[in-house]
Amino acid sequence: PDHSQQCFATSEPLLARKAGSQVKTFLVAESGFNPYTTVVITRRSVVQAKPELVKNVMAAVKAGWRRYLDQPVETNLKMGELNKSIDVSAMKQMAEAQRTLVESSGVALGSMTEVRWSELADQLQSMKMIDQRPAPASLFIKY
Repeated sequence: PDHSQQCFATSEPLLARKAGSQVKTFLVAESGFNPYTTVVITRRSVVQAKPELVKNVMAAVKAGWRRYLDQPVETNLKMGELNKSIDVSAMKQMAEAQRTLVESSGVALGSMTEVRWSELADQLQSMKMIDQRPAPASLFIKY
């Protein structure tokens, strides 16, 4: 009853509830710190040398997420074959829980914003996690 752990709010709490545990979760973002938690990262040199590759990878990632959000059943069945510890009904709940975290209102799927990066840079600098505040536009690429 007094256990606490870090988790993905879209998986472990759902599995714990299914097992009969009473679970309370909160998102780090609810504390006012809202970092991008799942990102695709590459070196600036790759972006400069192979812009089409980077653009194609990003298009594929966005298309994959779009398909999963719109039609999770086929992917959930495949993941169920690969991971027998999670049943398809739990995966359905996980897909539904992810939707609001993956799709932000007013922001295109897979997009980042200068406003959010600016806020993150300010927070990291105020916490003395970084010495110099980078230009927010330098931290991501718009496609």
